[in-house]
Parts: sequence; structure tokens; C-alpha cells
Amino acid sequence: MDKLKHNQHYSELGESFIIFICPFDRFKEGRHIYTFHETCTECPCIKLDDGATKIFLSTKGTVDDVDKDIKAFLDYVESGAVSSEFVKKLDEAVKIVKSNRKAMKEFMTYEMTLLESRQEGSIKKAEDIALKLIHRGDSIQDIHEITELIIDHIKKLAEQTPAKT
Repeated sequence: MDKLKHNQHYSELGESFIIFICPFDRFKEGRHIYTFHETCTECPCIKLDDGATKIFLSTKGTVDDVDKDIKAFLDYVESGAVSSEFVKKLDEAVKIVKSNRKAMKEFMTYEMTLLESRQEGSIKKAEDIALKLIHRGDSIQDIHEITELIIDHIKKLAEQTPAKT
């Protein structure tokens, strides 16, 4: 949804790649790479065609299924070994980022702000649901089980909600 503008058609969704880099072989087939495209569970011949591709890279692969730069990258992830020009450039970039504490702090601050924003949104949504349930007359315990809000917090919300007439 973040990739589509308002009133933009679903068919205009661009390609996206989600890459998991794993220090284990998730699918236990000995591969370095596993690529997935969305298909319908009930009818595998139907493709979602949303442009999304999921790629799992495994440092534990044994099959010759990736090019030398990807293999060198996976070796670097596994052991820190710098064995190609590509990985050498990557290693230099990693060192620059790690040595730049200000950049690291800004990144971590951004990540925390993003996480807090998501949590605040989730709490606000739970409170909105709780208020509707309070207005409907549901018990505090039932509201707690549905929203997972703390019981004392639900009680305070209930105190602030005008009684139904």
C-alpha cells in the first residue's frame, strides 16, 4: 500500500524484493538461494502478479547455484572473509558506517521513532475499540481479552466515557 498513490491502480504497483540473509539453510535443500513469487494456494497456476519477490539467501548452501560475487558475499556474512573486489568494497562501506557513530546513532534513533510510532498507532486503535466496547456495555475483562490493554487503563477509559442513557 505504501507503494501506490491514492487512486492509482493495483496493476501499476512496481516490483519489490524482500531478501532474507540467513546463516542457516531454511529449506534444507543445500541451496544458497531460494526465490519465491506469489501463487494461489488453491490454484497454483494463478499468480498474484503483484511484482513481489521473496529471496532467501543461505550461507550454508552447498549447491553451485549463485554467481561468485553472491557466494563471496555469503562467505563474508558467515565468516567475515573478504575474498573478492565486490566484498572488499562492501566491507569498506560496513567499516565506514560502523565507525561513524553519528550515522549509527541517527539510524538507531530513526528506527526507535518508527517503532514508537507504530506502537502508538496500535495503542490508539486498541483504545478506540475499547471505547466502542465500553459504550456497548461489554465487561472490563472482555475488553481486556479483546484489546490486550491493561485493565486499569480500560477502567480509566470507562471513567472518562459518558454513561449510556
